[in-house]
Amino acid sequence: MKSVLRRVYAAQLSTALGDGAVLTTATLFFAVIRGFGEGVVGPALGGGALLGLVLSVPLGRLADRIGLARSAAGFSVVAAIAMVLFAVTPSPAVYVAGALCWGVAQANLLPLRQALAASQVPLEGRVRLRAVLHTLLNIGMGLGAAWGAVAVALDLRAVFIGTFIVNAGIYLATGAVYAFLHSSRGLVTLPGAESAAWRDRRLLGLTALAAMLQLSVPILGVLVPIWIVTRSAAPEWLPAAALMMNMLVVVAVQLRWATWVDSASRARASALIAAVAAVLSCITLGLAPALGGVGASLAALGGVLLITVTEVTAGAASWFRLTQLSPIGRQGEFQAVFATSTTLARIIGPAVLLPVVVAIGLPAWVALGLVIAGAGVALAGALRRSVG
Repeated sequence: MKSVLRRVYAAQLSTALGDGAVLTTATLFFAVIRGFGEGVVGPALGGGALLGLVLSVPLGRLADRIGLARSAAGFSVVAAIAMVLFAVTPSPAVYVAGALCWGVAQANLLPLRQALAASQVPLEGRVRLRAVLHTLLNIGMGLGAAWGAVAVALDLRAVFIGTFIVNAGIYLATGAVYAFLHSSRGLVTLPGAESAAWRDRRLLGLTALAAMLQLSVPILGVLVPIWIVTRSAAPEWLPAAALMMNMLVVVAVQLRWATWVDSASRARASALIAAVAAVLSCITLGLAPALGGVGASLAALGGVLLITVTEVTAGAASWFRLTQLSPIGRQGEFQAVFATSTTLARIIGPAVLLPVVVAIGLPAWVALGLVIAGAGVALAGALRRSVG
C-alpha cells in the first residue's frame, strides 16, 4: 500500500512541477509573444477540458477493461504529445491540437491518480489524502512557476520551447511509473455510465458547487497572467511569482486546515470564509489596471493571496461534504464523479471567463467573485442541512 502511494505522490509532484512551468509560460507565450491572442488561447484550453469531460465515460469504460494504472500511462503519453506540439507549433491550429490533447489527458489523469491513491486509504483518511495530493500539486505548481518566472524574464524562445520539451519528458517518466503499477493487485477501477453515482443528485449538486469554487484554478493559471500583463503596469514576471506565493501558502496551511475541518460546523465556516475571500480577491484583481506599477503589483499579490484563501477553505469544505455523501465501498465511484468539478472549472475559466473578463474588466471580476461566493454560501447551506 505504501509503495503504491509513494509512487502516486511522486507522479503527482513531478507532473505538477512541469505543469506549473507550462501554465506560467504557455499562456503568455502563445497569447502575447506568439500573438495568437486570448481569443484563441482561452477557447483552446477550455475546449480541451470540454473534450476530456465528454470523453470521460467511454474512456472510463476503457479504464475498467485495461486497469487504472495502464490507463494513466496512456494518458501520460497523450500529454507528452501535447507538449511536443506546443514546442513545434508553427500555427494556431497546431497549438489548438496540442491544447485539446493536453485537456483530455489532464481531465482523465486527475481522477485516475485520486482513485489509485484512494484505493490504498481507509474511509477516515480520505480528506487528509486529498489534502496531501492538493499540497503536492501546489508544491509542484509553485516550483514550476518559479522557473516560469525566470523563463518570462529571459524572454527567449528557446527557453519556452525547452520548458515544453522537459515537461514532455516528465510525462513520459510518470507514464513509466504508472505502467509499473499495473502489476499491483487490488487497484480499483473507474465507474462508467452505468454507475449509480452519476444519478446521485446530492453528489451532482456538490460537484457543480465545487466546480464554481474551483474557478480559483483558472483564475490563477489563466486569467491572472493575461490580465496583469496586458491590462496593468505590473511586471511580466509577477504572475509567476504570485503563483509561487500561492504554493507557499497552500503548503503551509492546507493540511492543517483540512485536519481542523473535522465537523460539519467547521466545514460550514470554511465554506463561508471561502465566499468572502473570493469576492475580495476578484475586486482587488479587477482594480489592478487602475493603479500604477507598484499599486498594480500589490493588488495582484493581494488578489492572489485572497484567492488562495478561497482555494484552501473551499477545498476542505468540499472534501468534507464528499465524505458525508460517499457510501462505504463506493468511494472510487464518488471520487471519480466529484473529480469532474476540476474539469468543469477548466472549461469555464479559459473558454468563458478569460474573454469576458479581458473585454469587460472590473464589472466582470465582481460578477465572478459573486458567483464563487454564491457557491460557497450554497455549500454552507448544504452542510447545515446535513446536520439539521
